[in-house]
Amino acid sequence: MSHLRPVRLLGALFALTLTLTVSAASPVPAGANGTGKPSTPTAAQGDAGAHALPAGARACRSTQAKPSDPSATCSTAAAAATSTASVSLPSGAAACASTATKQSSGTAACSGTLAPDAMASLAAFTVVLTASPVSLAPGGTTTLTATTNQDVGPTPYFIEIFDATTGAFEAECGFGTTCATLVAQSGSTIQNYIAYVSGFGTTFPPPSIQATSNTILVSWLTVTLTASPTVLRPGQTSLIKATASLDVGPTPFWIEIFDISSSAAPIICGAGTTCAASVTRQSAVGTYLADIAGFGTTFPPPNIRALSASVTVSWITVSLTASPITLPAGATSTVTATASLDVGPTPFYIEVFDQTLRRLVVICGSGASCSGSVSQPSPVLHSYVAFVAGFGTELPPPDVRAVSDSVTVQWISPPPPVTVPNLFGDSPEQAGDELQAAGLVLGGLTSTVDCNNLGTVDNQSPSAGTLVAPGSAVSITVGREPDPPMVCQ
Repeated sequence: MSHLRPVRLLGALFALTLTLTVSAASPVPAGANGTGKPSTPTAAQGDAGAHALPAGARACRSTQAKPSDPSATCSTAAAAATSTASVSLPSGAAACASTATKQSSGTAACSGTLAPDAMASLAAFTVVLTASPVSLAPGGTTTLTATTNQDVGPTPYFIEIFDATTGAFEAECGFGTTCATLVAQSGSTIQNYIAYVSGFGTTFPPPSIQATSNTILVSWLTVTLTASPTVLRPGQTSLIKATASLDVGPTPFWIEIFDISSSAAPIICGAGTTCAASVTRQSAVGTYLADIAGFGTTFPPPNIRALSASVTVSWITVSLTASPITLPAGATSTVTATASLDVGPTPFYIEVFDQTLRRLVVICGSGASCSGSVSQPSPVLHSYVAFVAGFGTELPPPDVRAVSDSVTVQWISPPPPVTVPNLFGDSPEQAGDELQAAGLVLGGLTSTVDCNNLGTVDNQSPSAGTLVAPGSAVSITVGREPDPPMVCQ
C-alpha cells in the first residue's frame, strides 16, 4: 500500500520567527468575574517567544516528501522487540460455520446470507474491510470485519483477511457475507490489513482472487511528553521533548508537539522516536501536547494515532510589597502581590500568605495584582510571601509557578501621649520651638484683630494641657492691628 504524504517546503515555514501567545483557561470553581475562578483585580498580560534547536543538537532529518521542523532535533531509540500478533474470536460471537469440504477459521465469526434469487441477481463479488478501532496502544485489540455483497457459502470462494505488511494469514470464512476477527499486537507497530474473496489459501496473496478490499492501516503506538524545567522566569528556556514508541520515519506519520493554549506553530519531526526543541518565552503559560499523526500545523492534526498527556510550562514572576511596614499595633497595612502576567486566562492564582501564622491572606483568580489588608492588635513581627500557584488555602499552595521574596511588617507599641504646651503670648517662632521641644509640630497659622496681643499667640488648637499623640499638629492664631483707617488705641 502506498501512503500519500504532503510535499511542502516546511523549511520555509519554520524559518520564520515563531511567536507564541497564551489564551488558556482552566475549569475551576465559578467566580463573579466571569473567568470561572474565585478572584478579584484586573491587569494585563503579554507573551512572545520562539522555539529553537537545543544547544549542541543536530536538526531532524527532513526530505521534500517528509519535512521536519528545522528547529527540532530527533533521534531513534534502539529497536524494540518485534511485536507479536494474536488473533481471536470476537467476544460473544460464534465461530463461523465449517464443513469437511469448506472449512472456516476457528477465530473468525461470519454472518449474513442472501436468498438464492437475490444471489442470482448479483454479478461480481465486492468486499470492504473495516477496523475498529484503528488507533491503539500496544496490547490493544482491534476488530477486523470484511463484508461482501453476497454469501460465499454456496460458492467455491472464501472471505479471507491478511496482514498485508507481513503477509500473515489472519482469518477465513467459508460462509456468510461478513467475516470478523480480533487482532492484537503486543508491541508498537503499524500494520496494513486487506481482505479478499478468493479460493482457499493461507499464503499471501491467496489464489483465485474474485474481489480485493481497501487496505486498512491499524497502529499500536504511544507517545509521551516531557518539559524540563516546567517552572521558569520570563526569558528562560525549557527543553520540550516528545518520545514515540516507534520510529515514525518509515511510516506516514509525524511526531508533533502543539501548544494548545495558543496558535503557535508546532514542533514537527518526520523521523525518529524523539522530537525535541528549546522553547523560550516571556511572561506566559503554555499547555503542550504531543501526538503521532498525519502532517498538520493546526491542532488537532489529521489522523491522530497517539496522544500524550498535557504538560504545562510557565514563565512567570511575582513580587510582594507592604505599606506601611512599621505601624502601631491595631493599625492596618496593605500587602500587594504583582505577577508578570494576568492569571485570569491561566489555571493559576495569585495568593498571599502570612508565613508567621501560615494562613492565607488573599487570593485572586484574575488580574496581575492582588491586594489585601493585614492588622495585628498587639506589637508583633509578621512575614508575608506571595505565590502564583494552583488554588490552595494552605502553605505552600499546590503547583507553585512563582514565589516572591518575603516582606516583613512590624506592629509596635504606640508611644505615650504628650501634653500640648501653653503658647499664649508666644511669637510664632517661639511657639514653633516650644512645639518641637514637646514632640509636636506647628500646624495652621492665622491672624485676628487683637490690639492686646499684637504679633503673639492669642488662641491655639488643641488647647494647652490636651494629651495628643507625638507628632500631632497644633494650630495658632496671632493678634494683629485692624485694617486702616482703624487703629489700635
